[in-house]
Amino acid sequence: MAAPVTSPPALCSSVRALHRIDDGHDSEPHIHSYGQLVHILSGVLHGESHDRRWLLQAGTAIWIPPDVIHSGHAAGQICSQVIYLYAPNWLARLPTTATLIRVSPLLHELLARAVTLTEHSPLTDAGYRLIDVLVDEIVIAPHDTMVLDMPRDARLKRICNTLVTNPADVRTLHDWANQVGATERTLRRYFLRETGLSWLQWRQRLQLRLALIWLAEGLPIHQIAERLGYDSNQGFSHWFKRHTSLTPIQYRQCNLSDLI
Repeated sequence: MAAPVTSPPALCSSVRALHRIDDGHDSEPHIHSYGQLVHILSGVLHGESHDRRWLLQAGTAIWIPPDVIHSGHAAGQICSQVIYLYAPNWLARLPTTATLIRVSPLLHELLARAVTLTEHSPLTDAGYRLIDVLVDEIVIAPHDTMVLDMPRDARLKRICNTLVTNPADVRTLHDWANQVGATERTLRRYFLRETGLSWLQWRQRLQLRLALIWLAEGLPIHQIAERLGYDSNQGFSHWFKRHTSLTPIQYRQCNLSDLI
């Protein structure tokens, strides 16, 4: 079944105002005939497009070009800005694949100004100039790393799908090599070629992605530790702080304070 196509805003405008999404909001796989930039102000939003899984948190945004199937899931309450673009001259300058970016202070201010433009009247010359600069900033923005590409190789897919379902699985790549009928060296080479990450990097990014989602959803820390295969909260907390510079409790407190 084809993914449904959603309609653009009523006006040929490039802006949609700031909005909040309540706990547990899901959007099923769908496509747009226009481009969409989603900027997260607070909370955690995760989703998928083709073989790519992504996670957005405060200070990051995702550009989704026209005709790209995608879905999104709010982990708890989120606050976001959504900018719709469908003028050909803007779309031609932007990526043709879903792209995660880090929002610079300038881009943040441009987005804040853009959402004050009304949906119900044409853009002024000043408004067009603002969107032109905004598009330039999207193009040059650094990419964010909370992207997880899923491999195409059937053997790697089997491994990755198992880890997505059970991230506490302790099998090594050597163990998996024996089970999927390949050498460990071959699997390492294919992992790097198809995902841009080593086996260990891919696994750690998956676990970090899940930890951030579960923290935003309010799961108890001991339960998150267990789901990720840690024997203690302390072990999980040390690992989490090494990757984020915050303990799980500190991360959760920061996330909640942004929503107040």
